[in-house]
Amino acid sequence: MTGPDSQQAGAAGPIVIVCPTSRGGHIEHAFDLAVAGYRRTRQRSILLTRRGAHEYLPQRAGEFVDIREVLPPLPKRRGPASLLWYFLNLVREHAVIMRVVRAVRPSTVLFEEPRYPFPSVLGRTRGTRLVLVLHNVVEHDGLRSSNPVVDWIRLRSVRKFPSVLVHGRTQQRLLATQVGRVAAWSDLPADSYAEWLWCQEKSGDRATRVGPPAFLCLGEIRANKGIETAIGAARLAGVRLSVRGKGVDEPYLAELRRLAANSKDIAIVDSFMSPVEFSDEIDASLALVIPYTSFEAQSGPLAKGMARGKWILSSQLPSLMDQAKGYPSISFFGVGDEEALAELMRSVVESGTTQGRPSRSGQDPAGSDGDAWDATIEAVLTDG
Repeated sequence: MTGPDSQQAGAAGPIVIVCPTSRGGHIEHAFDLAVAGYRRTRQRSILLTRRGAHEYLPQRAGEFVDIREVLPPLPKRRGPASLLWYFLNLVREHAVIMRVVRAVRPSTVLFEEPRYPFPSVLGRTRGTRLVLVLHNVVEHDGLRSSNPVVDWIRLRSVRKFPSVLVHGRTQQRLLATQVGRVAAWSDLPADSYAEWLWCQEKSGDRATRVGPPAFLCLGEIRANKGIETAIGAARLAGVRLSVRGKGVDEPYLAELRRLAANSKDIAIVDSFMSPVEFSDEIDASLALVIPYTSFEAQSGPLAKGMARGKWILSSQLPSLMDQAKGYPSISFFGVGDEEALAELMRSVVESGTTQGRPSRSGQDPAGSDGDAWDATIEAVLTDG
C-alpha cells in the first residue's frame, strides 16, 4: 500500500488514541490530537472510541483519522450490581485495546481519560509509549467523587502510567503537590481542526440569531461555574444574560432558575450544543463571561472565546489567568464579586466593542502552517 498510511520498513507505527467518550469535548480533543499526529507522521492516527463518534465528528474526519467504534457501550445498570458490571466493562475495554495494540504495533498509545488502572498490560509491544492526558487534575466538583472505586481507578491510572500530560503549568504544579507525580504540560490549544471542518460543512446552513445580543455563560451547568454571580451582576447592571449548556447538577440548575425568575433579560437554556452552535453563540454575544468559583484546569469555553477574538470577563482564578496570559481582550474580577462584574458589563456596553480581534474558525487540518496542536503532539511524543 502507498500513500500517507503506508509504512516504510523500520518506520515507527501509528499513534493510537483511546477516547471512551464519543461526543463532546473529549472526542473533539482526541480528534484534534489525532490530526496533529497525522500532520507530524503522515500516517493516519487510530482513534478508538464508542458508538456515535462517526455521527458526531465532521463528515471528512475519516480523511485524517482512522475512527474505530470498538469500545463496548457503558453499562446502564443501577443498584448493587452496577459495580460488578462496571468492572466487567473495564476488563472488556482493556481486552479491546490490547488486541489493537498487538495488531498495529503503534509508536504511542494516548489515553484521553484516567480510567485504565493497569496500563502495563495495555502496551506490552516493545517500543510502544503509553501517555495519559489528564484534563482535570482536580475534578470539577472537588478532589474526590462520590464513588470511591472511581477515585481509586483514577488515582491508580495517574500514578501508574509511564507518562502524563496536563494542560498548563498550574495543573503541573498541582499534580506534583497532590499526587507527587511529575508531568509534562502544554496549553489547551484555542484553535480546532474539528471546528474548521464543521464550519466548512455548515457554511451555508448557519442559524441567524434573532433578538439583541447578550452576555454569555457557556458550557456544562455545574456548581463550580459560578453562574449565580453572573445572574446577580446582570441584574445589577441591567443587561441581558444568556446561560447555555447542559445541566449536570439538577439542584444547582433549579437554584439558577429561581434566581433568574421574573427577569425577561436572563435566559437559561438547558441543552447540549453542537460545536457549531457553541461557536455561533460566542460570536453573537456581547462578551463571554467565565465566573467560575473553583477551577484548577484550563477552560474549553475560554479557549474558544480567545480563538474567536471575543471580549471575555473572567473570575480571577490562577488557572484561568495562566491560560489567558497574553490575551489582550480580557478583564478579570474577584471570585463571586457581583458588583465588580456588573461594572465590567456596563463598560462593555458603553464601549460598543464586543470583538477584541478578528475571529478564527479553527485550523485547516491540511494546512502547512504550524500551530498550538503541533506543540501539543510534540509534548505527547517527547514528554514535553
